[in-house]
Amino acid sequence: MLAALSPATGSAAHAQVRDAAIEAQPLDRALALWSARTGIQVVMAADTRSVRSHRVRGRLSAQAALRRLLEGTGYEARFLGAHTVALLRVAPAPAPPSVTPDERPQDIVVTGTRLGALSNNAIMPVRTMGRAELDGAAQADLATSLLRIGAIQPGLGLQSSQNQTSGGAGLSLIDLRGLGVARTLVLVDGQRQVGARRGLSAVDLNTVPPQMVERIEVTTGGGSAVYGADAVAGVVNIILRHGPVDGIDLNATSALSSYGDAPTRGVSLRWGRSDVAGSGWDLSGGLYHDSIAAVNAGARGYASDGLDVIRAASGEGLVTLPGIHFLPADAAGSYTIGGARSVFAANGSTARPYDTGAIGARDGRQIGGDGLAPQRYDQLRLGLVRTAADLSLRRNAGAHRLAASLRIVATTTRSLWQPMIFPSDRAALSLTAANPFLPDATVAAMRAARIGQIDVAKVLDAFGRVGSVNHRLITTARAGAGGPVGDRWRYTLDAGWGRSHDAITTIGLADVDRLRQSIDAVRDPVTGAIRCRDATARAAGCVPLDIVGSGPVDPAAVAWSAIAPQSGETLTQVILGGQMTGCPWTLPAGPVEVTIGWEARREISDRRSSAIQQRGGTYLPQVPSYAGRYGVAEALGEISAPLLMHRAGVDRLTVTAAWRLSHYSTVGWAGAWHAGLDYAPVAALRFRAMRSRAVRAPNIGELYSGPAQGYAFVTDPCDATRRDAVAVRAARCDALGLSAALDGQNGIAKPVTYDGNPALRAELADTSTLGVSWERGGARVTLDGWHIRVDRAIGFPIEQATLNDCVDAADAPRRTAACGAISRDAASGQIVGLRALYTNIGRIDTAGIDLAADWRVTPAIAGGAVDLSATATWVGRLAVTADAASGAAVRLDGILPNPRLRASLGARWSSQRLTLDWQARLIGSARITGDETIPIDRPATGLRSYHDLGAALRLASATLRLDVANVFDAAPPRRGYQTSQGIGAAALYPNLGRIVRLGATATF
Repeated sequence: MLAALSPATGSAAHAQVRDAAIEAQPLDRALALWSARTGIQVVMAADTRSVRSHRVRGRLSAQAALRRLLEGTGYEARFLGAHTVALLRVAPAPAPPSVTPDERPQDIVVTGTRLGALSNNAIMPVRTMGRAELDGAAQADLATSLLRIGAIQPGLGLQSSQNQTSGGAGLSLIDLRGLGVARTLVLVDGQRQVGARRGLSAVDLNTVPPQMVERIEVTTGGGSAVYGADAVAGVVNIILRHGPVDGIDLNATSALSSYGDAPTRGVSLRWGRSDVAGSGWDLSGGLYHDSIAAVNAGARGYASDGLDVIRAASGEGLVTLPGIHFLPADAAGSYTIGGARSVFAANGSTARPYDTGAIGARDGRQIGGDGLAPQRYDQLRLGLVRTAADLSLRRNAGAHRLAASLRIVATTTRSLWQPMIFPSDRAALSLTAANPFLPDATVAAMRAARIGQIDVAKVLDAFGRVGSVNHRLITTARAGAGGPVGDRWRYTLDAGWGRSHDAITTIGLADVDRLRQSIDAVRDPVTGAIRCRDATARAAGCVPLDIVGSGPVDPAAVAWSAIAPQSGETLTQVILGGQMTGCPWTLPAGPVEVTIGWEARREISDRRSSAIQQRGGTYLPQVPSYAGRYGVAEALGEISAPLLMHRAGVDRLTVTAAWRLSHYSTVGWAGAWHAGLDYAPVAALRFRAMRSRAVRAPNIGELYSGPAQGYAFVTDPCDATRRDAVAVRAARCDALGLSAALDGQNGIAKPVTYDGNPALRAELADTSTLGVSWERGGARVTLDGWHIRVDRAIGFPIEQATLNDCVDAADAPRRTAACGAISRDAASGQIVGLRALYTNIGRIDTAGIDLAADWRVTPAIAGGAVDLSATATWVGRLAVTADAASGAAVRLDGILPNPRLRASLGARWSSQRLTLDWQARLIGSARITGDETIPIDRPATGLRSYHDLGAALRLASATLRLDVANVFDAAPPRRGYQTSQGIGAAALYPNLGRIVRLGATATF
């Protein structure tokens, strides 16, 4: 992006300067003075705030005065015409001894505007995470590093996607302001990227290795007018590192936890060559490879001791205790005859009464005894193997610039969750009295009770854990050109193509029909051999499967019904765009900057599921194939006009505005805009205000996706302990035919089927931001208040809200719709599944405050500079209104993963050779569940802090770095609902303990 400083009137390049007295000062201010006095526009592509100008004295030509002004700065001027001069960096500007190389001025891409505003003048708040901070985070994935920024919530990631068996496992998607990953736009080098998976626009950050990144800029506030759809909550712009002009950079990193596991290793090579073979082309590129090892919950005592909530002995509320098991499923298998539950012996020879543990069964949970201990199957972090390559070509053809780039990233992840657990919403495991694997005592009890079969509640460990192996390949290509048009305009043309493909193998499954056939065994009346009852199955090779007990089973029996269905997802994106940026007019206070442009984008997405997945023949719900596409054509504009400058009481007063008119092939016309005011009464104090309207058109997945499977932890409102929590609830539960003694299996994950909706409309979001900043000497403080309201918000109804509305909603139509989305077992009344349809659910409303402060301490201490920083985000409100007409809002602020307060503190000491870093992350207390009708002894997490240390030693041609993340080995909060594991909604918390990371970079 280019910044422009323009005069009030035009002049010739060699005009005499009557008053050339310009004192040494920050270069950007000195250039503004020179421009105002000479009548010559300055165009620059660099942040010059930290560079000091040279003092200018005497009667000099404009050209001579500018040359004197730039002496020793590392910049030179190039006249593009009589009235325009470009500022170019020719060498690193001299830095004081306390400044490290990565702090020197760099060419910048400012997120939040298409104009040439520098980041300190941007109307929208911008938070930057630089290379040093990324290194200090000691994380192998960008999404985890970005959690240091309070505005970013964990979306889908390596700590929270193990149960995404239909294609989402192993993705890293981020969520700005808690508004959802679909409302956060991720750019790479200022350009829109292809989405992570079929139907989605969200970008997988795992496709960008951290070593590829120079810095990340996060702009909060509606950015649709500037960048188009999806920028409802803001924009995350990832600026890539480009190879040196001539040379090679080699980097290697290795990390290990203090437990001796969780290794991550990476190597990268970046290189560059200028003027290749005299062609005028500059060529640069890189190769990257890294691996992140998976970590199972069993590797951490605090994550696998069964800590969860269970109903208190008094019957009122929940208490938090370790050793919790869930009933009735057991590794050996359990069953009920005459109301009494029994469990098979491990070897299957007999059965005994089911052991409900130390305190007995309470709402489907117990302490110890038989049953399922689900934490043993959880993953604290999924594994990832990643290989990437990029190539860039650039050439200056006179004043014009040509560029092209190619980036290819391949990733592999393997997710593992729980084994198949029966009964499920897909099938039950029924055994008849003729089954020869049943113990004699069980058969006798069945005959005494006059029942012909029993349903076995069983954890099928023999098939392994359900999960997926995802091989993803993402390819993006870009080409562009830019240059001057006359003296006051520059053009940019851009074309992009991207394709993401995910080859998915789902593991740990069985063909349910074959599974039923293989467990339905009988004795051959002639030979006495055990065989499958169904003759057709026998002819197809059916092998009887013994599910009685937990001992070894016949591998051939498992193999006959075991399946690993394969599916594929593809998303293709094509983008064309162009814009003109310039200063067509000049006001007394300075030039008016204008951008006008156009964009066109087309996206095509499809999913190809296997035949058995399409018919719903696996343990998991049906996953149909589908395809969809859409196109959008857009016109855009942006303007920044300085109204006053250097007047009494006004150092600067500027207004900005942007608009975008879009036509979608799916939802028709949509418009977005923003308007802002920037007022500085004095140079050190600045006020800014911005109001915007953003739009988000439904993506292909929201419109056209078929049923997809997921799971949700919910509480049944008609459970025996919950049916009296609301006055009308008990009567309505009775009307549904549910027993007053219903065991709701509270806390057990229930399957949810999510589905698309072609009738969706575009979302509308209004954002207001008020900010103030103060800067003096080496200190700067900014404070921004923000409010975002999203109307016609697209999403799924909150699962718990659907359950509650079925019996609690005041109006009958709402109750009917909610109850229709719930499936219950006809015999027990227990929930066996929910269905959620994408809808314009109503409204999302959020508001809060961001605070940022940094201070460079002067003078230097022990020969090095000391930088202190602090940031904080306070969320005062985050509410979802499922039905705008009813106005009933569900408050999510203060509930994981949305604590009201998040903050970070940092300190850095740096000299030319050595840098020492300390970073602390503070996470405010948050409730672990949104259902406030449930009293819990430990309902909130409490304030948590996590500390990181880092050191970098710079040698002649190498840099060595040591980082220790989570220095004090702090664990996630000891709370229920998976909080103690740091997964799912608790992915905010480091969950692997202390991580030590070593890195080395060499330059040739």
